[in-house]
Amino acid sequence: MRNVLSTCWQRTALWARRAGTLPSRMLSGLTSGSLFRASTLSVLDQAVVSGTNFATSVIIGRTCGAWELGAYYLALTIVLFSRGVQEQLVGAPYMIYSQRKSPEELKTFAGSSLVHQLILSATIVAILGLLGLSMQLPAEWQWFDLSQLKPLIFVLIGVLPLLLIREFVREMSFANLRPAVALAVDSAIATLQLSALALLGYWQLLNVPLAYIVIGGACGLASLAWFLGKRQTLIGKWATAWSDWRSNWIFARWALACQILGQTTSYIMPWALAAWHDSAATGVFGACTTLVGIANMFMLGLSNFLSPRNAQAFARGGVTELRSVLQQTIALFVVSLGAFAGLSFAIGEWVATALYGASLEGSGPTVGILALGVVANSISMACGSGLWAMDRPAANFRADVCVMTVVIIGSLTLIPPWGPIGAAMVTLLSHLVAALVRGWTLLTVMREVAAAEVAS
Repeated sequence: MRNVLSTCWQRTALWARRAGTLPSRMLSGLTSGSLFRASTLSVLDQAVVSGTNFATSVIIGRTCGAWELGAYYLALTIVLFSRGVQEQLVGAPYMIYSQRKSPEELKTFAGSSLVHQLILSATIVAILGLLGLSMQLPAEWQWFDLSQLKPLIFVLIGVLPLLLIREFVREMSFANLRPAVALAVDSAIATLQLSALALLGYWQLLNVPLAYIVIGGACGLASLAWFLGKRQTLIGKWATAWSDWRSNWIFARWALACQILGQTTSYIMPWALAAWHDSAATGVFGACTTLVGIANMFMLGLSNFLSPRNAQAFARGGVTELRSVLQQTIALFVVSLGAFAGLSFAIGEWVATALYGASLEGSGPTVGILALGVVANSISMACGSGLWAMDRPAANFRADVCVMTVVIIGSLTLIPPWGPIGAAMVTLLSHLVAALVRGWTLLTVMREVAAAEVAS
């Protein structure tokens, strides 16, 4: 008995020493060598992108008011949805499969991705054109009052391809582990976009359609500079593009289905608020979402680098190396974003009213709840990225179905009585459910893949 107790004590002490050093090992893994430099550049790039979006919303909110700010965010959901579709159909397959290509194969694979990008952009523009034409139908035939968005729809037809090609440039840069290139492009866009918007606002000429024209112009110019600079060799061939599309579709179909279901929160919330309340409520929620974008900046910036890093880790070291990278990522997310959530509850309302004015009074709880949602979403994204790296995008589907269910029920029960706060609560609940289901799924798939590796 004494020997058993002694053995248990020794093992407990060993476990305690390991547990005490585990967080430091996780964090040190992300703060050393080339990984630290690349991840720092990725976060810095996302800081530029998020800061540009944040400043844009402040300029529009201050110049045009809460109602037009709401219209800006409603149009932004169309942009985000289109960008999400592009990411799953073009960016995600390139990120995963480019790690398995030789340098010569990568040139034609990149060219195929550009062909896919151009065809997808043309398809989205055609759909927007049909949406614009549907606004000419009698009111009783329309499911939703889109009259306030009519000018924006036609503007988006012209500028959305430019916004999407900018995202294509970023996706290519991060997939090839070149965050410095993305940073240069996004810095140029930030300079052009914010300078023009500030001048238009100062001269009292700014409105939402004109703001989108400015954004599209800045994205188009910077992307053109990237192509002229030949930062990536692209050899496009129709036959190869079709073959690569068929190969990519095996992965992309599940990634797209998960995108449509899992990202419904960000798409549905503004429209649900506009339907149950008004465009001003959408503007308040959009402003609060932009404020917590400071945390999203860190999360997305690190994810932009770690997603291809996860794919690379699994390709080189299997489940063991992938698990190590994911543990480091989740530990860093929980520590940093958890601190941000606490700060948001403390001073969120003060910051919101200082930036956007009196229309954001009472928004403190909304900001804090959304910040907690960012913590949960970071864990969910890390787990989803791990499933992608193992070429198991379909495994995300279960979590995304659960998210869709939570969003639909929450939108019907929480948004009508609570407005923006209810929308924030739905957002938090959906991210919590996604993190729990996706994390359990990741552990299950890892055990299956590890067993297969041992058997082989």
